[in-house]
Amino acid sequence: MKWFFLCWRKYAQFKGRARRKEYWWFTLIMSVIFFLLLFILSIYGNAVEEPKFSTRSLLILMAILMISYVPAAAVMTRRLHDIGKSGKWTVTYIAITMIVQYLINYMSLNAFGFLILLAYIVFNTIFIIWLARDSQPGDNPWGSNPKASPANISPTSNTVTE
Repeated sequence: MKWFFLCWRKYAQFKGRARRKEYWWFTLIMSVIFFLLLFILSIYGNAVEEPKFSTRSLLILMAILMISYVPAAAVMTRRLHDIGKSGKWTVTYIAITMIVQYLINYMSLNAFGFLILLAYIVFNTIFIIWLARDSQPGDNPWGSNPKASPANISPTSNTVTE
């Protein structure tokens, strides 16, 4: 849980490096929170005889997504820095995801749509491989290796080293 809370303490910090643990724990816990909330809101919607996903439920889910958007982008950027990639890849990832979501929602799945979807799957696979890679050893332009010293969360600098 310390890795999850570290991301929230570093809410909008796009500089520095993040370990795999920090990125993946944040992603896992936010996914669990989102899906549990989705499940609870769907049950609640059925209990009060509203549509399964009422406007209120969707607003709550959208609020959670919007609140977690900045720390998710920040930890992804720091994770990319840790493997020696520029944070510009985070912007590229978000832009491509938004474009593909738009195309999927407003296009029929013809041959062109299928190729876009296939390219998006390949792009996501590359990103997952990048995010799962081990830290770049030693220092890089974004800072020192966070695995350089024993596990410790410094309360003053909000950094984790291990």
